[in-house]
Amino acid sequence: MLDAKLKMKSLQILARLFKTHQTLIRYQLDVFFVESNLLKPLRWVFLISPSLWFRKKTKLRKGERLRLALEDLGPLYVKFGQSLSTRPDLLPEDIASELSKLQDKVPHSLARMQNKKYSMHLAKSLKKYLLILIKKPLHRLQ
Repeated sequence: MLDAKLKMKSLQILARLFKTHQTLIRYQLDVFFVESNLLKPLRWVFLISPSLWFRKKTKLRKGERLRLALEDLGPLYVKFGQSLSTRPDLLPEDIASELSKLQDKVPHSLARMQNKKYSMHLAKSLKKYLLILIKKPLHRLQ
């Protein structure tokens, strides 16, 4: 049972990594890996991707491509972009200004999805605690 859960979790992680990889390629963000010495060991992941070989060049700026990719990847990545936008001293000016758009101009569908996710998590937690209270009354918990 535990082994099956571990395999399923591993597959979920692998699927998420694949989606992230494809999004980085779609928005042509592999240039960050080419330009950065810190990320140099990961370049091979992009070089073996066939979708990279035949893509068309985009006219979007690097900061705009990054913002769109973060929005496409979901609420967690948008939060990461929002956090980065508060530190313009760490980023080039064009990227920092583009990421600052994530502070106010998050698409409504993304905000709705995030609220739904949090409310589902809250409902699960509430259900768990209610089940505990049903099994053991409050005066017995102390």
